[in-house]
Amino acid sequence: MNSISTNGTSYPIKTGYSAVRLFCIKRGIEFYQFNERFAALDFEKLTVENIDDFAYMVLAFVDRGCELDGMENKLSVNDVS
Repeated sequence: MNSISTNGTSYPIKTGYSAVRLFCIKRGIEFYQFNERFAALDFEKLTVENIDDFAYMVLAFVDRGCELDGMENKLSVNDVS
């Protein structure tokens, strides 16, 4: 499994629909809105909301990876943004 490291601690990451589901729950959106948000991204015109979305997506990947590895995720969205 892939991982990311922050503050000297490595955290597993897992992508997939379960992680997307966690992202949608954290952002309070429906799945179709996830597709709309990420399909319409213009990297030359990023907004604060886009950057927040990326941070919440990374956090959802870590949450799912930790869940599968039986590890506690102590990271917050501020730790990954």
